[in-house]
Amino acid sequence: MRKIICLLLVFICLSFSISCGKSESRYTPVKYDININYNEEEGRVYGDECVTFTNDVSREIDKIEFDLYQIPAKTDKNGIIEDCGVKVVKVSDNYGNVDYELSDDGGALSVKLRKKLKKTQKIALYISFVTTLPITVEKLGKTEDYINLCDFYPKVSFFDGKFHHYKQKDFGESRCDRVADYSVKAKFNSKFVVCSSGKCVSTEVDDDYVVYNYEVNNARGFAFTLSQNYSVLQKTVNGTLINYCYVSDETPQKTFEIIEDSFTFFENVFCKYGYKTYTVAESEIRQNGVEQSCLSIVKNTGDFDVFTMTVVHETAHQWWYNLVGNDEFSFPYIDEALAEYSMITFLKQYKKVNINIDDYINDGMKQFYFCKEFYLKENGKFDCSLSRSVDSFSSEYEYISVVYREGLYAFYSLDELTGGKKLIKVLKDVCKKRKYDILSEKQLLDALRKRCGRGGEKYFKSFLSGKAV
Repeated sequence: MRKIICLLLVFICLSFSISCGKSESRYTPVKYDININYNEEEGRVYGDECVTFTNDVSREIDKIEFDLYQIPAKTDKNGIIEDCGVKVVKVSDNYGNVDYELSDDGGALSVKLRKKLKKTQKIALYISFVTTLPITVEKLGKTEDYINLCDFYPKVSFFDGKFHHYKQKDFGESRCDRVADYSVKAKFNSKFVVCSSGKCVSTEVDDDYVVYNYEVNNARGFAFTLSQNYSVLQKTVNGTLINYCYVSDETPQKTFEIIEDSFTFFENVFCKYGYKTYTVAESEIRQNGVEQSCLSIVKNTGDFDVFTMTVVHETAHQWWYNLVGNDEFSFPYIDEALAEYSMITFLKQYKKVNINIDDYINDGMKQFYFCKEFYLKENGKFDCSLSRSVDSFSSEYEYISVVYREGLYAFYSLDELTGGKKLIKVLKDVCKKRKYDILSEKQLLDALRKRCGRGGEKYFKSFLSGKAV
């Protein structure tokens, strides 16, 4: 039985192999070589990473900054305070240990360089870290049946000439990720079926453990989800290995067909998927779904329509977040509303399920207006503007009402206003020009103006300012 599981894992696992000297792709100034060992008894990931950073701006830099995912301290059932998240043990370069500083909340690491890094110069930093997992249904955490490992390693902060850190919230994404190249070596107990980001290139059996070697280029991160109970469906579609890892799904073949069909639709409508693997994995997660590079983690609520929309929405994120990135903290509507629009565009022409898209859009706007009326009654004001950062929202309900519901309506109504074909052309243009890059709000508006005219741009901007609703 162990041999069967190990063989399955060879096909499922996704991502990297280790060598700090491997050349980077032309899109990314950062390469990660990560080596981790998951200690199940302790609930900890012990890791070492080599980060090769190339300065791709004209300004010299004297430090490199990293994000460390933190989880608010909680007291467990024995009264012991759980201090969870990513903790740095040691930082060094090729000459020995180097000085570093941590932010007061532990969420940011600043590494001082021995000498300034000029444009095109590169440096390798070596970081030892320990990541403690809480018992929680979050993207970094564990439950009785699942282990979610997202943001489990020190990650270079968004850099555009200076480093940016985003405050973590209980909802939304606090990130803006440039693409990077990854090699990852991961050791897990052989009882687990492992899903992850990228392509598994080799495995080694080590007693009761399996060591996996993964590789992926131009990815915006790397993540795992594990379970002892996964069953797996897989198929190669247009050169991409698609995996579906499920536990509770009563109609897995039907779900897998929806994954395959939506994936193929988005490839045909937007642009070619740029990676060798894509995996959808069931897990216990607070949200309905979480997008990671080449990996979608989804929650099965038992409602077929909701689960279908979740699977399609998260698959759309492989184009709007992974292939085409954006500042998800400052402009969350860009990837979330585009994933919603992509979802309804697929489902509207998809005859294998019967989901009323008009009702979905109308019910969403009813939620938006109910939310607006509630805040007007409680606070005397409500910010309807779509162009808002995650930290401007006071609740997840407000965030969803504006970013998802109003955001979908903004794109959908613009599409209807301009004849029902131009917005798809806009998104095809965006995919061609911004693939593996960051899409700014200005660049989105420029693309809209080109295809939809100044009238279409003005209409969409009325949602960004809040005047339309």
